[in-house]
Amino acid sequence: MSERKVVGKNFAIILGIICIILALSLIGAVMNYSLIIKEKDGVIASLNSQIIGKDSQVEDLQSQITNLQNQVDSLNATCNWLKQHSFTYYVVQNSVNISNVQIYGGGWMWYLYYLNGTVTNIGTKPLEKVYIYAILVNPDGMRDFSPDRYTVVTDLWVGEIATFTIGLEGYKENQTVEFFVITCY
Repeated sequence: MSERKVVGKNFAIILGIICIILALSLIGAVMNYSLIIKEKDGVIASLNSQIIGKDSQVEDLQSQITNLQNQVDSLNATCNWLKQHSFTYYVVQNSVNISNVQIYGGGWMWYLYYLNGTVTNIGTKPLEKVYIYAILVNPDGMRDFSPDRYTVVTDLWVGEIATFTIGLEGYKENQTVEFFVITCY
């Protein structure tokens, strides 16, 4: 019977040592997984921070898209307006070019319109005077010429560009404008 007790004591001691080893292994495994979880938490926090940064970038880009769309809408409105208000000009001599023509006005003074543009001397001689007449053209093709609807640009040298303004008394937004230009050397 004593042999049995010795075997039982030895078995209990070995079993106790195995339990201690398993307990220490379990503690080691828990500590190892705790470190791994902390590292993964750090990675998750970093990724969440990147997501917040990307969300901010998306908002900025959406704001830029909205601003650019507003610019496109404005340019389309300007393009449509220019298509409706075409400009044609007739020159007595091929010595000038009319460009950058725009009509301003309306608003609270709805009856006052002004035409601004540039005239360039493309000839080979200086020009003493350039008479620029604005002719209003109705949608039916009827032309409204007024001897008072003009301006004079003086002393325009070769290659020189000058700006001009003409008051468009009687102008209606459904009309187009043609120019009649006379040059004097």
